[in-house]
Amino acid sequence: MRLKFVPAVATLAVSLVVASTQTAQAEDSEFIPPTDEEVISIYEQASSVGAVSEEQRQRLLLRQDADLLIDPINVDVNEEPVGNDSDQIESEDELEGVDESVIDTPIISEISDINASSESPAPGASGASTTKCVKKDRYVVYKSLTGSKLVEYHFTVSWCYNGSKITNTPVPGHYIVRFAPAIEDRGFTNNPKVEWTRANHFSAALTLQGKVAQCLGDYICFPAGQPLTKWGVYGNGNYTYSVTK
Repeated sequence: MRLKFVPAVATLAVSLVVASTQTAQAEDSEFIPPTDEEVISIYEQASSVGAVSEEQRQRLLLRQDADLLIDPINVDVNEEPVGNDSDQIESEDELEGVDESVIDTPIISEISDINASSESPAPGASGASTTKCVKKDRYVVYKSLTGSKLVEYHFTVSWCYNGSKITNTPVPGHYIVRFAPAIEDRGFTNNPKVEWTRANHFSAALTLQGKVAQCLGDYICFPAGQPLTKWGVYGNGNYTYSVTK
């Protein structure tokens, strides 16, 4: 039997060609936009550990819809925004049946405050025990990977007071203002908690957590953020507010 030998030079040449091809394929794959499945995986990681790598963020930027995707890295949370009274409410009766779940729905990039008008007494009320009703509106701005504003996620709390106590059960709510498609409001994570924190109903604490979904196309949506807000409201009309991602 005659043995056939392949020259070492030829073997080396083949190996170099194969290696070169594999390198080129790897380099080409770096410029292929991530699939929907890969995008979902990246956001799941961001939701569970609170961060993604810069490499993963650059992968997301390869997609044509990058300007519609919430940026999962750049988070700027201001936990102590200053606010005053916003919307005036005529009376406690206006708070009955309030539903602000959706008007138009981590990763938080900015927090803002709405302060449009001052408090006003309920009709017919006068004197030191005048009952006043106010509504506070604070919102979180979600931005895209390219820096454009996608949505304002608003949290609201309405209550009435007479200077010494809160005269009703504070009413929480929320709504969104969208500047682009692909974002959905999935409501609160659970029933908002309202707890009385001082005697004679002078103060109450509220915990509100929203759910924001990112959508790809018309059918694929997945969690992209759960902003958690904590409020303190008081019988003299003051309030405190904080937010965490």
